[in-house]
Amino acid sequence: MSRPTSVDLSVPVDVMPEPGLLRPAIEAALAGRAWAPGPEASVAEAVRAAVAAALTPPVHPGSYAGSPDSPHTAGIPVGQAIPVAGGDGS
Repeated sequence: MSRPTSVDLSVPVDVMPEPGLLRPAIEAALAGRAWAPGPEASVAEAVRAAVAAALTPPVHPGSYAGSPDSPHTAGIPVGQAIPVAGGDGS
């Protein structure tokens, strides 16, 4: 299943955003920097959320390596650390 490469967003705002401030506001939102409240921040947050949703892999039941029914964790009691090779030279 392929993911969309573009998304149409509709963001309700009380005042039209300043076009020259949209890009810096979006860059700030994507970088996790604060931006003053306003229409630019609303648009930037919508873009940030859409990007995060597009980059988050879909979760399918049983596919998470830490789930109890995963073959990767078979035999390891819940709450016990999963051993990882290489940390102690092995």
